[in-house]
Amino acid sequence: AYLDKLPSSDREICLADFRNFWLTYILNGEIKTKQSSGAVVKVLLPREARGIKAKIVFITGLEQGTFPRNYVNDWKLSLKDRRELQALGVGLETGEQYQTKEKMAFYWGLQTAEERLYLVYQIQDSSGQPLNSSSFLDEIQQCFPELWERAKCYPLALEPPSSLAECCSGSELGSFLAIRLTTASTEMTELERTNCRQLLETPLYQQLAMQIWQEYSWRMRFQNSLFDKPDSKELVAKIFGADHTFAITALEDYHSCPYRFFLKQLLKVKPLSRPQMLPDNLDLGNLYHHVLQEFAEPFKGQSLSPERSQEYNRFLKDCFSNFYREWQQEAANDLVKLVLSLQETQVWGILQRWLKTELDWAVESNRRFKIRFLEFGFGLIRGDFDPDSIAEPYQFEIAGIPIKIWGKVDRIDADDQGGFVVYDYKSGRGPSTKELLHVDYLQIPVYLMALEQLRFGAEKSVGGSYLGLKEPSRSRGGIWHTERLRLDLNGKCLLGEVEWQDWLTAVKTSLAASVSAIRNGEFSPTNLECPSFCEYQGCCRCNEREVAAGDETSVERAAN
Repeated sequence: AYLDKLPSSDREICLADFRNFWLTYILNGEIKTKQSSGAVVKVLLPREARGIKAKIVFITGLEQGTFPRNYVNDWKLSLKDRRELQALGVGLETGEQYQTKEKMAFYWGLQTAEERLYLVYQIQDSSGQPLNSSSFLDEIQQCFPELWERAKCYPLALEPPSSLAECCSGSELGSFLAIRLTTASTEMTELERTNCRQLLETPLYQQLAMQIWQEYSWRMRFQNSLFDKPDSKELVAKIFGADHTFAITALEDYHSCPYRFFLKQLLKVKPLSRPQMLPDNLDLGNLYHHVLQEFAEPFKGQSLSPERSQEYNRFLKDCFSNFYREWQQEAANDLVKLVLSLQETQVWGILQRWLKTELDWAVESNRRFKIRFLEFGFGLIRGDFDPDSIAEPYQFEIAGIPIKIWGKVDRIDADDQGGFVVYDYKSGRGPSTKELLHVDYLQIPVYLMALEQLRFGAEKSVGGSYLGLKEPSRSRGGIWHTERLRLDLNGKCLLGEVEWQDWLTAVKTSLAASVSAIRNGEFSPTNLECPSFCEYQGCCRCNEREVAAGDETSVERAAN
């Protein structure tokens, strides 16, 4: 309206007159804001909330690293360089300034709320890993501790829809169908069965149902194809019958993948080894075992003393140098010798770390345990074993299933009262306490039960640990009987008498289940992720159905 009242002019005007013209227009113009008919939701970045007011405000993402965000140092310019450039007038942000901006953004968010303010944070991520709360929350908690009495905790996922009418997205439809399909049809209402039929008639879920059926058919075909004949089952039961003595490592193979056990123990397939210029993990593991055995041999019957640490260090260095020198002499060329020389420092550092852990343990346990046996065997005695090894295997029977096991323990320590500890060296980090409690690994508990039965007597096992040489820890890789150890260790590695017996019973039950399945000829590939260390990946049947599915797809495309 204002522009319509202005006189028209064809003449040119200078920049100053043009600026004054627009200034007058802006001052006289009327801008009508659109009025909302109801409540609205605005989503803003924290720094955009300055000067804005709202009745209800949610500040989300209050986890460390999200708000405040982590400051990433610029590798091209150090903090000193940035400050020097600031002194010259070049404004580059520093970490302190960045954190100040984050604090101001949080302050503006707090100032935005007029009636209610909600501070939202997660205590764990979608995979269940714990998250640290924001430092802003910690400061508020210190100032207003009474607010935490009003905190509410919500699950990570909403409750699944109870009916098809409540589903508003594809994921909710899938959640609804998945829950119903895991329920017996007799327990579903007629409406629920009708809803499931409607979903399964759609192309997406028809394809999903077909894939599930193909997976099931493939597994059943494989399970029944090898030993579905009575003669075959009888042969397997005879080979691995009551008189057969299992290696504990073989039972661990079956536990990780039955098909791997089938190839290794029944067919006795030898993987084709590839020539390598450099030592692999198995070579390094053998090196560590030889060095540690040679080091510990002169100190059998003794506990290590921190006062003799320099003596131990020199002797360990000599043991290591002797074995490593043989590697260097057998090197294929000068390049390999150079790489071995570079690797020598790393391997020696790992051995030094192990020695320090042993001396720390001697102090913590008050030198209670002494080195008793090295490479101690029970059952089938073959190769390099401790001269006091026992030819009799470990035997037990559970649920009517007789089992015999043989094994070799890397090291056994014992105290003056006959309490003993078993150790199994691992060249990497080794299994964790959690994996031991879940009965994912069996060597340590079997060694404890076998040595009580064959050597030390009942209730003499104090505990055991996998000593991963890269990070040796008796608390992170071991299990200990609380009353028998009489030490305070971090983590969940300490078990009372009831928990201890429950754990050993769970181990026996797992062993019995594996032996029973072996004797029944159950050698299907694992349902879990294939072990990365498996030497039979070249002939594994886990990818068989993917190949078959690819062939079927190719045929369909060719037909079309």
